[in-house]
Amino acid sequence: MPRPTKIALFEDYLRHRIASAAPNWIPANVLLREIQQMGFAGSERTVRNLERLTKWGDCGPMIFPSCSVERHHGPRTG
Repeated sequence: MPRPTKIALFEDYLRHRIASAAPNWIPANVLLREIQQMGFAGSERTVRNLERLTKWGDCGPMIFPSCSVERHHGPRTG
């Protein structure tokens, strides 16, 4: 069983804050200050990584469906 991360206790809060600000983005340093006041002892990079994954996921927008992401998959062969 994987060990819980430092940010695990704050993920729900951060995901809610990020989603509620859509389509605007809250800077990671602002989110960091908020969760530091709640007891988070990790880095801004950790917050940025979660923020990036929450916004974009591994393969495209997750909470901003109005954003279009074009991906080039190479020429179609028929």
